[in-house]
Amino acid sequence: MIDGVRSCHRRAGIFMVSTKQLTMVMNGITAEHIKEHVSESLLLERKDPIGPALRRQLLRTLESTKLGAKKLDWPSPLFLSLGAMFAISESTGFRNFVALPSGCDFDDRRLRRSSLL
Repeated sequence: MIDGVRSCHRRAGIFMVSTKQLTMVMNGITAEHIKEHVSESLLLERKDPIGPALRRQLLRTLESTKLGAKKLDWPSPLFLSLGAMFAISESTGFRNFVALPSGCDFDDRRLRRSSLL
């Protein structure tokens, strides 16, 4: 498949990295994923992504519900961003794109409120 993509790109004058380089990059990405999410996350039987029913249920959470140190206030920028993240996770198939596993540093792969604001 990669050779087919490479061939199409070559005809368009776009040259891709070698298969060996691509393999090294993909092995590194896979190793990082396994380190963060454990190897079972690669199996087909994983949690379903957020779907329309779950998103609606999450967005129906009552105002003033306590979430950690904050109370739910949907019109506020913080919770508008949270609702936007639920909508993005539904449309993209993500589920845990915001959660930070223990022992991991916050980096540019994580969504911030500013990513949505």
